[in-house]
Amino acid sequence: MSKFNEKTDNRSVAQKIADLPKEKQIEILGRYTPEQLEALKYDWNFNGRPNQIVPKTNWHILLACAGRGFGKTRMLSEWVRDKALSEPGTIIGIVARTAADARDVIALGESGIMNVHAPHERPTYKGSIRKIEWENGSYALLFSADTPDQLRGFQCHYLVGDEVAAWPTKPDSSGATAWSNAVVCARLGDNPQILLATTPKRTEFMKQMIEDSKNPDNKILVVSGSTKENRNLSKTYIENLVRAYDGNEDLARQEIEGEMLDGVQGAVFTQESIDEFRIEDPEDPPYTHLRVVAVDPTVAAEPRDECGIVVIGANQVKDLSKRQAFVLEDASLKASPEVWARKVVEMAKKWDTKHVLVERNQGGDLVRMVIHNLDPTLIIHTVVATKGKALRAEPVAQAMEQGRIHIWNFMEKLEEQMVFWDPNASGMKSPDRLDALVWGIVGLLIDPPYELRVKTVRTTTAVGRKLDIKRGNGKSRGFTPKTKRF
Repeated sequence: MSKFNEKTDNRSVAQKIADLPKEKQIEILGRYTPEQLEALKYDWNFNGRPNQIVPKTNWHILLACAGRGFGKTRMLSEWVRDKALSEPGTIIGIVARTAADARDVIALGESGIMNVHAPHERPTYKGSIRKIEWENGSYALLFSADTPDQLRGFQCHYLVGDEVAAWPTKPDSSGATAWSNAVVCARLGDNPQILLATTPKRTEFMKQMIEDSKNPDNKILVVSGSTKENRNLSKTYIENLVRAYDGNEDLARQEIEGEMLDGVQGAVFTQESIDEFRIEDPEDPPYTHLRVVAVDPTVAAEPRDECGIVVIGANQVKDLSKRQAFVLEDASLKASPEVWARKVVEMAKKWDTKHVLVERNQGGDLVRMVIHNLDPTLIIHTVVATKGKALRAEPVAQAMEQGRIHIWNFMEKLEEQMVFWDPNASGMKSPDRLDALVWGIVGLLIDPPYELRVKTVRTTTAVGRKLDIKRGNGKSRGFTPKTKRF
C-alpha cells in the first residue's frame, strides 16, 4: 500500500500554534495583519493536517481510507476548491453514493465545497442542474453512484468520489458500474486525477484498489487516518463513537482507526456471502409473497441499545430448504417502547403485512401490548430464545452461504453487525439488528410459526418486482401466485 505523509506529528500548523504557550502564540500571530489573519481561516495549508493535504505529486488515483470524522469531506472540498480557483476553466466531477449525499454533504454540508471558500471567492450553486460554478469559468457537476448512466458522456479534468466503498456495484444496461464510468470521465488535460475518500469496507472494489496500489506503475496512493486525529471533534462525540463499538475491537479498528481488515476471526457471516447474493436495485424491491416485521425489542424507557426492526420477505415455496428470503428494510432505532412500536406499525403498513415476529424473552407481553395499542389487527408471533446466539445464527448463516438470503441494496449498520459479530468474543455488545434478522429468517425459512406456514390470506397485495435468485446468476424466473400463504 503506497502512503504519503507518514509522520509521527500529524498536527496542522494551526494546531501546533494552538499548543504553544500563550505568549508564544501572541508573538507568532502578531506578525500578521488583520487581513492576513482573516485569510488564514481559509488557508488549507495552515489548517489542514499533513495527511489531509493532497500532495502535488504524479499520482492518478488517491484513496483516503480513514475513520469516521477524520475529515475526509473537508479534504475533498479543499482539493476541489484549489483546482477550481488555481486552474480557470477546470471541469470537475463529483460523485457520491446518492444524489442527496452529493448535494447535502459534498456541495452544501458544513465541510462541503460551498462552505470552505472565503466569501469573496465563493462559487454559485445551481441545484436544479446539479452544478457549482466559479467566476473564472471552472465548474463542477454532481452525480449519484446510484445512477451510473448519468456519468456516460461526461468528461472532466478532475473527479472526486465520496464513500466509494459503499457505491453500488450493479452494472447498468451496458454492463458498466458507477466506478467504471467515473474512471473514463477523468480524461481531460495533461494529468487527470481522481481523489476518493471512504471509510474502509471489505468489498471487492476496496480489496482490488489496495492490491493495485502496491504496484507503483498504477500511480495509486493510499492515505489512512484515525478519527482521533481530528481535534475539532468534541470529546463527547469521540466518547460516544468509542462506546458505540464497545467490545467490538475489529469494528472499532475499521470505523475509528480506518484500518482495512482482511476478515474477522470467529465471525458467523462473511462480507463475501452478503455481496455475492445482494440485490442492487434502488427502485424496485424483490417480489415477495410472505412478509414479516422482525423485532428484537428493548423494554427500557431510556434504552442503551437499539430496538432491532428488520423487514424480511420470502417466496412461497413449501419446501423450506428451497425458500428464498429477502431483507427489505432495516428500520432499527434507539427509542422507548412507545416510539419503536410506532415504527413497527409503520413498517407493517408500508410493506403490507400483518405479521410481526418478536422475541418473547424480552418482555413479550409488553411488546404485544404496546403494538396492539397502536394497531390491534397485527398478528404478533412470539419466539423463545432457548439457544444461544451462536446456535440460533448458524442455520441463518448456512442459508446465506447457500444463496437463499439476499439483502436488497445496502444496509450498512446491519451488515456491520453481521460481519463483525463474533459469538466467542467476551464483552461484545448485543447485536440488536442482527438478532432481529435472525428471528425473521428463522420465522420464514427454518421454523415458521403455523400461520406463516399454511394459512391462506387473500386480501393483501404483493410488493415488488418478480424475482427468483439462483446462486451466481441473479436471473429472474418470476412468481405469479393468485394468493399468498401465511
